[in-house]
Amino acid sequence: MNPWLRLFGKAFEFIVLLFSRPRLALYFIVIVLGVGGVGVWIPLFQLKYGGHIGLIDVYRSFATYAIAIAVTAFAEFLLRNKDELTLMMFAFGLTLVGAVPAVVILVQDSTMLAATCTEISIFATLWLWFIALADRPEFEEGDARTTLGD
Repeated sequence: MNPWLRLFGKAFEFIVLLFSRPRLALYFIVIVLGVGGVGVWIPLFQLKYGGHIGLIDVYRSFATYAIAIAVTAFAEFLLRNKDELTLMMFAFGLTLVGAVPAVVILVQDSTMLAATCTEISIFATLWLWFIALADRPEFEEGDARTTLGD
């Protein structure tokens, strides 16, 4: 198979998996975005309901969330895909695209720049999470009776 087709197939495979595996979709929404993003949700609520927090602080919360997702997803990817060097380079590039803008958010005070960096960073890190974890067998739907021993 053409190496470019394999790369793009793997990079965008998560779209099909997300819609064909409800367990994956629920895990992503409830655990990764909901529970994992608590450090982002709290500052958002504080900002909305008059807490003593600025917009830049919310962007910084997104930045730390993006760095945490990027680093752990890339580490997971490395452990599972040691032999796929092309995909590994792509994943490393996504890690950089996710982490570098997040670091920029943390070291500057411009909310306009922070907004742009947040969008880039969150998009790249969540895409990396899907590439690293979406094809895990734990997210496959099996026969419900198999857990009962039938």
